[in-house]
Amino acid sequence: MAKVYFVLFLILLVVTPQIVCAQNRDNTPPEAQNVSISNPQFAKNGQTLTGSYVYHDADGDTEGSSYFQWFRSGTENSESTYNPIEGANSINYTVTGDDINRFLKFAVIPKASSGAQTDLQVFSIPSSQVTNYAYLSINTEVSGFTESPLNNGSVSGLVVVNLNNSTFSGTNVKAQIENLPKGLNILRIDRITDVTIEIYLTGAALVHEASASILDASSSALKIKIKKEDMVGVSQDVTSLRGVTISYLNNPPTSFRRHSVGHNRVSLSWDEPAGLSPLNTSLTAYEVFRNDAYLDAVEVQPIRNVYTDYRAVSGENYTYQVRAVYGSNPDKPYSPNTIYATALAMDSFAIIDPNNPLQSIPAYIDKNLQTIYVEMPNATNLSDLTPIFTPNPNTATVKVNGSVQTSESSSQNFTGSHLNPIPYQIIYAGNGSSVTYMVTVLAATSLSYPVPRPGSGTTSSIKARWWSVASATSYVLDVSENQEFSSYLQGYHDFQLSGISQVIYGLAPDKEYYFRLRAYSSTLSEYSNYSPVSSIRTLPLGNGTGSVEIAGTMPTAVSIGTFTEGSATVNPALTIEASEFESGTDNVVEVSMGFAPSPYGLFYRLSFNNPRIGNGTYVFSYDGLTYTPQTAAYRVNGGEISTSGSSIAIDDLNRTITLSINGLDLSGKSLYTLDLLAGDSSEITLPIELSTFTAVATSDGEVVIRWTTESESGLQGFKILRSTCAEINSAQIVSPLIPATNASELSQYSFNDLSITDFGIYYYWLQIIEYSGVVEYSAFILVEVKQEISIDPPVIPHLTGLKNIYPNPFNPSTSISYEIVTAGLVKVVVYNNRGQEIRTLVSAYQAPNQYVVVWDGKDNRGQSMPSGSYLIRLIAKDHDSMSRTTLLK
Repeated sequence: MAKVYFVLFLILLVVTPQIVCAQNRDNTPPEAQNVSISNPQFAKNGQTLTGSYVYHDADGDTEGSSYFQWFRSGTENSESTYNPIEGANSINYTVTGDDINRFLKFAVIPKASSGAQTDLQVFSIPSSQVTNYAYLSINTEVSGFTESPLNNGSVSGLVVVNLNNSTFSGTNVKAQIENLPKGLNILRIDRITDVTIEIYLTGAALVHEASASILDASSSALKIKIKKEDMVGVSQDVTSLRGVTISYLNNPPTSFRRHSVGHNRVSLSWDEPAGLSPLNTSLTAYEVFRNDAYLDAVEVQPIRNVYTDYRAVSGENYTYQVRAVYGSNPDKPYSPNTIYATALAMDSFAIIDPNNPLQSIPAYIDKNLQTIYVEMPNATNLSDLTPIFTPNPNTATVKVNGSVQTSESSSQNFTGSHLNPIPYQIIYAGNGSSVTYMVTVLAATSLSYPVPRPGSGTTSSIKARWWSVASATSYVLDVSENQEFSSYLQGYHDFQLSGISQVIYGLAPDKEYYFRLRAYSSTLSEYSNYSPVSSIRTLPLGNGTGSVEIAGTMPTAVSIGTFTEGSATVNPALTIEASEFESGTDNVVEVSMGFAPSPYGLFYRLSFNNPRIGNGTYVFSYDGLTYTPQTAAYRVNGGEISTSGSSIAIDDLNRTITLSINGLDLSGKSLYTLDLLAGDSSEITLPIELSTFTAVATSDGEVVIRWTTESESGLQGFKILRSTCAEINSAQIVSPLIPATNASELSQYSFNDLSITDFGIYYYWLQIIEYSGVVEYSAFILVEVKQEISIDPPVIPHLTGLKNIYPNPFNPSTSISYEIVTAGLVKVVVYNNRGQEIRTLVSAYQAPNQYVVVWDGKDNRGQSMPSGSYLIRLIAKDHDSMSRTTLLK
């Protein structure tokens, strides 16, 4: 047994040391080496510090969830005074205000993922003493840039920057200015002290419009940024909290000059102001002044603007100025120069007859087209003719083909002038105004050419007129859309006729047309030269208005503007075929559209100045109408509807009605109107457009009900219903019939319910009653009636538009009220039924507000207008509307 034990003992002696060695190797705890703070040289309030260390484990165990902790102390080297910062258990730590003037340490307790652990906490060396963050401040008493008086975008001034909680590290401080306008750069930076620099700018800003480009202390201001390497103890670039101001001026129009002059007109032109912001300019309009008095407002056009003063008088001297309007900014800078101009025209021109030196041949002068035509006797030699003229005023200079005319009667060679007219230029010496007339001289054939007379235009036709030519039995007419007659209106090239006038149909509205003629003898072998070219412009369209001149029984189409009334928009079309016609002094038919209460419906109103027109066939469209007509009829002078002596055909596929009338008595009738009715037998009229419906309780237990309609037609009126629950079947009528205005513009109504006896919640409905007896209801509104209620009344929405014309009809004047919601150029213009402009009442930039303007029944020349119907048109930003008024004398 002893031997056995001995052996076992030896075994233990051999094996046991190996076991002990293995246990020692597996139980070595990890270490945290080189523990430090990444930025130990400086620590600022708001700065994020990062701890760093090297994990080491002799056994090769990987790192587990090591423990981190940040400490602070008021004493740098006394480790016992460092206390843990609550919640600061991450490798990163953001310095707070509690750390200012203290020192920080980062500590690590390394943990292995397995094997031996340790509770040994290893500290970094202390950070620098924490100070507040570095920031830049701007000396507002000194800093600021101002635009040069030259108004070219260059600036003067400086900005003084102070560095707080740090100092500049070098003499050459680098800085940037954020949002600096293009064209400006930093000229230099002067270091004044360790904490103060001055920054100067150079260059000129490309955009230097005050209201669009001024940069102040807002987030988009000119902020100063200093690079971190230029400051002591700062870890990142520092940007100023506020910005620098640049004070710009509003810019005037540029290159203001006289564009051209002519007969009773002066044209001006100018370029847009320099330095405008291409994205958010506040330039809204230009204002033109003549002789220091306001003349007109002009809409802003891209780059180049041209304005023509058509109210100038030939021979009168004028001064003009233009200024730019920037929104509601009171600063409206004038163009730096004043324009001097004189409207000029050639009043007389003649050529001495070579066969009779005591006699002169007068010229045909077209002052508007600035052309002169002279027809000399047959076989005249055009190479040596003597024109005579009288300059007026006498200070004018005349140039012929660019050379100064030294005499008021000197020889000129007019050979070939029909191919290349000779320019005669009049130059007013006082201000350099000039106008050029192109002079054409022809040797007559045996016939003289026809001389055009003033013509007339409608929206659909023109009437060309000319004086008769002796010995002429017929004429040939050319009509073109251009002065060169490179093309002709269909059917009007060498159009032969015997009269001295011609109506041309089927023309586009608001367009210029040109005509010329030749006179022919009975044998057609003798004919004249072409007459001077004359022009006539068709009239513009209005809302559901148009006109045409009837000259026979051929079908005649009328151009009519799209008709909008309330929610209905009709695309009108009208063709007239007059079966009975007697020409008179005025054969123009004026057309205006409207809606009348059921059963009338849509109507075309034809106003005849010639009472011998009326019977015929009329084809009119109801395309776009909100109902399908079941009947058609007519009425005279707004009287009873009639179908007497007529035939009717309704084409629902093409949306047209053909109405043939032969029952009109045309004898002894004065001026009258004829209405063509698309009958509303279905009793469907224009729907009411209800924009507001409100109820408000007052402090004394009453309820005020208000409602506003955008438009209405065919309505008797309204009644108010009330109930204590939301069921209309339980409601009772609490108001009398409130008559409707049936106006196409905004109408406002109100009713006070005085019959409430108890407090509580009440429901109200608006009953809408049509002339036809049809009744509709609005959705209900509710209101609570209680003691001591103080509720502001509802706000009636503000809308741009014409509000009222009163009185209407009127004599001698009427007041036109309107409202503007968006600032901009506003025009109020009066037109007659032909669409011709009669009077401009307002043409100016206006801010949002309500306005009233009075029309005294006169035109732009101060002449009283005759009795009749006139259109009042309001043109504003994103708005264009018209209303009708009647002048009765």
